[in-house]
Amino acid sequence: MVLTAEQHHPNIKIFVSAHKQATFPEGNSIVPVQVGAANAATRFTNTLHDDEGVNISAENPRYCELTAQYWAWKNEDADYYGFCHYRRYFDFTDTPHKENDYGEIIDSYIDNHALAEYGINDDAIARAVDGWDVITTPL
Repeated sequence: MVLTAEQHHPNIKIFVSAHKQATFPEGNSIVPVQVGAANAATRFTNTLHDDEGVNISAENPRYCELTAQYWAWKNEDADYYGFCHYRRYFDFTDTPHKENDYGEIIDSYIDNHALAEYGINDDAIARAVDGWDVITTPL
């Protein structure tokens, strides 16, 4: 089977919800979104905003990060959609890491070493989704 260019390079967007100013991983797959932007006193310069296009940003006090999910659904086009929080990212590697009782991997902070350790980059993310329709945690 011959893969199309789109299959070789799928459009992957992992929307990172943020209600506080933060530094975000670089890459095309990681898309920071300021949630509750309609009600915010400050507009972040390094994110998209959930009050643009079709949105429910003003409802953020009731729906929290779901306003980013709604915004992405109505305004973005991707082959793969993902959602996470600005301080909580996925591990896109096959490397086992120590987990707490809730299945979380705890690290002191997110720096370049942590980004590399957990595969938070376009290539690792593309490898993780290759051949799958849905990615989720193990049961």
